[in-house]
Amino acid sequence: MTSGEHGRPPPPDTSTVAGAVVSFNNLQGERVAVYRLFDQGFREYLESKARVGAYDFNTFKLVAKEVTTLFSDISAQINAVEAALRAEPLARSDLADHIRTVQKLEQEKLRLTANFQTKATAAADDDDASLDGVDEVRALIRGVEESINDTLDEIRMSAPPPPSAARDGGASEDEEQPQQ
Repeated sequence: MTSGEHGRPPPPDTSTVAGAVVSFNNLQGERVAVYRLFDQGFREYLESKARVGAYDFNTFKLVAKEVTTLFSDISAQINAVEAALRAEPLARSDLADHIRTVQKLEQEKLRLTANFQTKATAAADDDDASLDGVDEVRALIRGVEESINDTLDEIRMSAPPPPSAARDGGASEDEEQPQQ
């Protein structure tokens, strides 16, 4: 799943449009898994104060460093998929444009996530603090996630079926697509 657990993921398959889209979807699924790791690390960071009387910033800093590296690796691979879709012989700028949109939205989501973590930490430190700012940022993150999912749907509708779906007559209902 992550480079720390299974080594670097294989390079994306950009030999066909379907392969590029499958690679993108797999990388997007990796990104979702990294967000889970980041969220778990942040929850543990907040809980560390209750356990030991102070935030364990050093451990969270290590999590943030690992997450940053993973996000950077995933983004670079997605950029390679986007570039391949723009170039000949694939020449699918429509799909490349959707992928660029996802990349920009993911960048915004990451910025908002950092803002959320700052506000959530401040709220946890001050019993009198309002959660309005935390809830506001959480709502902004949900809005960005909806936009990401809408764009992922556009990619699915515009892309050719993956090779296995073409042979089988379509994807089975129990196949899970990565969601934000």
